[in-house]
Order: sequence, then structure tokens, then C-alpha cells
Amino acid sequence: GQKSRTRIHPLFEGTKTKKSLIQRLPLQRGKGKFKSHKKNAVVVNIKYLDLLPEGTTVDLKTLIKRGIVVKDIGQINVKILGEGELSKKLVVKLPTSETAAQKIKKAGGQVIKG
Repeated sequence: GQKSRTRIHPLFEGTKTKKSLIQRLPLQRGKGKFKSHKKNAVVVNIKYLDLLPEGTTVDLKTLIKRGIVVKDIGQINVKILGEGELSKKLVVKLPTSETAAQKIKKAGGQVIKG
């Protein structure tokens, strides 16, 4: 038979076309149908925030201005993670992990969710 001679494609279901898997899937329309739909997420560790001066309000504009995050085309999502140590008081207005929030508060800073 066919399976003994060669490897058939996993989506092959015989010659039927009315109820095949390919026919049942919804059609994606538009220019970007072949592009991946991943979000642009940038991870910044606390050790890089220690380079900022004390009392700085940390938001996306500050990180781009200081060169910690490079601005690409499209929307940038930044998350602060807790690798490293922080010795300065900072006000962070970005999403953070739990360990990063604990280290920021331990150094005397604030985490503002917004």
C-alpha cells in the first residue's frame, strides 16, 4: 500500500475534499496572513535599572532615551524582571515580576501599576 512505500503528508486524508481538515479551517484574509502574530516583548532586568540616576521615574520613554531599550517599529511591551541587585530609589511605571517589585521596594522605590 501507499504507506509502505513512502511517508505521506500528515494532512493527507485521501481524495475526499468536502469534509477534509483543510476545507474546514477558516480562511485568513489580508496582507499579513503569512506573518507570525507574536507580540514584541522586551525583558529588562533590574541590574540595568541600577544605571539610572536616583529618583528617576522609569517608563518606556526613559528607557528609550537612556538606550536601555531600542525602539523598533511597532508597539513595544516592556517587563521588568528581578535578575541582579538595585541600590537606588526608583519609581517604576511598567509591568514587573514579583521578585522585581520586592527588590524595588526593598531599595526604597515604588512600583506603580498603570
